[in-house]
Amino acid sequence: MELVYHDNDIVVINKPPGMWPEQGLFDEPGVLDLLQKKEGIEATGLNCLYSLEQSVSGLMLWTRNEGTQKSLEQQFNEKRLNVVFLALVRTAFPAEDGVIDRPLRKTQGGNQRLHIDEDRGTKAVTEWHLRDRYVGFALLECRPLTSIAQQVRAHLEFAEMPLAVDPLYGGAEYLKLSSFKAGYRPSRRRPERPLIQRPTLHLQSISFKHPNTGDELHFEASFPKDFRATLHQLDRFGRVPK
Repeated sequence: MELVYHDNDIVVINKPPGMWPEQGLFDEPGVLDLLQKKEGIEATGLNCLYSLEQSVSGLMLWTRNEGTQKSLEQQFNEKRLNVVFLALVRTAFPAEDGVIDRPLRKTQGGNQRLHIDEDRGTKAVTEWHLRDRYVGFALLECRPLTSIAQQVRAHLEFAEMPLAVDPLYGGAEYLKLSSFKAGYRPSRRRPERPLIQRPTLHLQSISFKHPNTGDELHFEASFPKDFRATLHQLDRFGRVPK
């Protein structure tokens, strides 16, 4: 976990995939456990403005007092606090941009996935913009305008652009080089390993005005190794022919 920024009001971290977003479970440390060990940070009383699922990587923004939390929530509701995800999705002919405006509701049962529910769902809106194209895949910038856990994943599935890897929401269990490299020849010595084996979603940037200083703040999180390696191989072998 990378501590990106902290002051008396906010804490920004870059969470790797697989880390619990709050307290840890099953003897694995979580974000709050590691923050507690950082000098100058009191982890008790922190509130997360936009949380991530355990399997998703990227920025998390925590507030250290109630006033800061209310101010940033207001900025988000007024579309002055911007959260941008990068999503690698499966799609053949993506448009340049779009808006997904569909209410979401948790499915009753064990997996707790979201589904579209026009009658009883909570309003949810996600804007997206095409950032890059590959054969059968696309890299999208997704900006959620409402704050619902797993919103981007559910909306992309509804738009028939599921994450390349995300079995809960219509994606594959993993992505291998053989999925897109023409003429791929497997090794006789060892089996092919997945490039990435978790949701291909990364919270790349958060921008907002500091509630107390008034400074415009912008934070970005670099890709973790698995996401970076996947995009590198797509760039080499998955480019759309001109």
